[in-house]
Amino acid sequence: QHVEVTPSEVTREYAADGLRVRETLFVPIDQAALVLLYQVESPTPLFIRIAFRPDLDLMWPAGIGGQEYSWDDSQHTFHIHEPSDRYHAFIGSPAAVAHSNPVDRSKPWDTEHVLSFEMRAEPHQVVAVVATIGMPKGYDAAQLYDQALKNFPDWRQHARQHYASRL
Repeated sequence: QHVEVTPSEVTREYAADGLRVRETLFVPIDQAALVLLYQVESPTPLFIRIAFRPDLDLMWPAGIGGQEYSWDDSQHTFHIHEPSDRYHAFIGSPAAVAHSNPVDRSKPWDTEHVLSFEMRAEPHQVVAVVATIGMPKGYDAAQLYDQALKNFPDWRQHARQHYASRL
């Protein structure tokens, strides 16, 4: 129904009979993370499904062996990594209540593997989805995921201030 784009974030608003969902996407200024925020206005909780194609496609010589996926029940995240586990990513949400099977082999001919999880969104509450990357001597994706869940309001404010100072 409505899209608002600023230098620090993008907000999309979806509406239907009796409900409204605001989705805000932002990237912190100095962190290897992506944060998606969902706020629901409805008389009852909604279930939001996040689906994506994992692509940890490293360039040679790091890109030997493809990529693997797993679900971490304790963090409610997909862990995407290459066989040496030097490069990896996490994507998930504490609000996740269900997820696809990351090792689903029912369609071996399908090379466009899709992972998904479903979140329960309570009315008038913010639900966060976080994606992080990890690489040697740079970022620890698991640690950054935890930090993002705790610090995203501050990171979001910092990004707003950063871009406002440049306008």
